[in-house]
Amino acid sequence: MTNQSHTPLFLGIDGGGTKCQVRLENDCGVLLAHAQSGPANIATSVSVAQQSILAATALALQKANLPATDIARINAYAGLAGAGINSAKNTMAQWQHPFAQFNFSTDLHIVCQGAHGDNNGAIIILGTGFCAGAIKDNAVIELGGHGLLLSDGTSGGWIGLSLFRYALEVLDAMSPSSPLIKCLLTELGCDTSSSLTELALN
Repeated sequence: MTNQSHTPLFLGIDGGGTKCQVRLENDCGVLLAHAQSGPANIATSVSVAQQSILAATALALQKANLPATDIARINAYAGLAGAGINSAKNTMAQWQHPFAQFNFSTDLHIVCQGAHGDNNGAIIILGTGFCAGAIKDNAVIELGGHGLLLSDGTSGGWIGLSLFRYALEVLDAMSPSSPLIKCLLTELGCDTSSSLTELALN
């Protein structure tokens, strides 16, 4: 009879700029638990991403009524935002993780693979960041995803940043206000550019 405590577990990890989501399954593909933690963009911070992965994993094990030590049974694969940046990828690859196995690729690659399997196909990721890509004849083509400072137009981060920038122009009497800006400032309790700047930076 198979000793349940020695059978492998499998963990899928979706590491984004705002949150890290994991799905824990047993060796028969039965879902044991979902869990979520903080940001996991390795281009922003490899150490924060690693902490988020471990936090989400610990929560998933807890939800599945499994001991924390069972992390050593887990074969994990992660699709991580920022994994297209070589320096971040190389640092992440050196992680002395506690899993039985841990591998990762870009979030775009894993989403495209999940959507289309071994077939050609394309996807768009529109979240905190933005990227698009395709798999064609086993080659992965990636567009965008260079981070909020350099690209990622139409992303959630870009929309929020654009809104704050315009709100600052309104507060500085450089641009006309709008119902959206009025709602934003009321919700945030800001009536000066300095108060909005302080909130944004903290």
